[in-house]
Amino acid sequence: MIEWWGPIVREYYGGSETGPVVACTSEEWLAHPGTVGKAVSGCAIKIFTEDGKEAATGEFGEVYIDLGSDWPDFTYIGNDAKRRAMERDGLISLGDGGWLDEDDFLHLSDRINDMVISGGVNIYPAEIEQCLIGLPGGARRGGVRHPRTPTTARRSPRTSTPTRPAASPRTTCAPTSARTWPTTRCRGSWCWTASCPGRTPASCSNGGSGSAT
Repeated sequence: MIEWWGPIVREYYGGSETGPVVACTSEEWLAHPGTVGKAVSGCAIKIFTEDGKEAATGEFGEVYIDLGSDWPDFTYIGNDAKRRAMERDGLISLGDGGWLDEDDFLHLSDRINDMVISGGVNIYPAEIEQCLIGLPGGARRGGVRHPRTPTTARRSPRTSTPTRPAASPRTTCAPTSARTWPTTRCRGSWCWTASCPGRTPASCSNGGSGSAT
């Protein structure tokens, strides 16, 4: 995009709950490829590992945001427990995973809270991906939301990148994988693809709460 438009592109990251809390210029992005930016004035970013410790530089963990005093507090209507659960020591998590580089630029690489709601059923792409790992003939697997159209809205297909041609993957693999899920979870479709989106395995499951260009 920068090569196409020139150094006029800015990257932002945030959510409805937080507003844009991270940003970078084209020049900063080129110096830190893949970043979504650095904390804006008045905000701060911290990364916590699974054991609750603050992550070291370059170490993966859950992204937490210090909103400072310029952004109002919030809650979810009828669900104060959800609001409390996303807070740690006054910091807010939008459910993203990533790391900070040596210059404190944030890099997102996964979703900690990755869930799709379809027909009242909670569907977790990570759970789908674990099932796909057991299928033969795949190099990389990913669970993604189907593009929303009038006929495909709310579907959650499973995709797998084959390492060799499969004669009939729908008949040989789909029944096996489907048996591992309750009937209510099998609400989408699955398919083989020639390639997996993204340049790295991590980018196949990369997600963000509000990264925009």
